Amino acid sequence: MRYPRTFHPVGLPRRRESGSRATQRLWRSPAVVYSLLMLVFWLFGGVILGTILHILHILIEVLELGLEHLLEALFHVEGHTAQMYTAWVGFMIFMMLAACIWCFARRAFRARFCSWGEALRAFRSWALAHWGTLTPPALVLAFSALLL
Repeated sequence: MRYPRTFHPVGLPRRRESGSRATQRLWRSPAVVYSLLMLVFWLFGGVILGTILHILHILIEVLELGLEHLLEALFHVEGHTAQMYTAWVGFMIFMMLAACIWCFARRAFRARFCSWGEALRAFRSWALAHWGTLTPPALVLAFSALLL
């Protein structure tokens, strides 16, 4: 049995929701959320990015300190030796992350462009279309791409 919109089965009128459904749908729209995030990052991007990187750096330092103490306790090495081992382990982790990012970027590039030739042709056409608005470093890249 369907009741009218304002009728509640107990007999009391149903409480109306604040805001219309269109407004609620608007705020759930990915375009609106993305636009607001871009506005926030445009206004406060330096502060937000700096804070995120600072927190990340503190976390890495805490992990390094824990690894150094663990190496000193397990293998009975001196502090300087534990720091060297920690540095090499950190370098190894960094290189593994760099290799993963490189593979991901290469796969994404190949999915977007079938070959380097197609990418070069796309860049050449973009450079010729925006020739007057390019900065000097971009002009050097565009000129070298046109020569290839």
